[in-house]
Amino acid sequence: MRKIILTAALATAVFTQVASGYAHAAPVPCEDLKAKLESTMATTQPSPADQAKFQDLKARADERCTAEDDRRADDFYTQALALLGVKN
Repeated sequence: MRKIILTAALATAVFTQVASGYAHAAPVPCEDLKAKLESTMATTQPSPADQAKFQDLKARADERCTAEDDRRADDFYTQALALLGVKN
């Protein structure tokens, strides 16, 4: 009987840790950062020195967003926003 209770308690503890980890790891929907980038681009452009890198980051982000890889897309959009001077 003790083994069953101990096993159930351990399983509950492990499940709770795993489930809470997934809840906090959810990325921002890439469409939100894409909209933020596009609205920022209406008023701000990257410096000529950063233009090529900016275009590359935006293209990669758009590709990852289309592929539903929000985590990577968010990373690329955040880097592109940083080139425009926006902290996310």
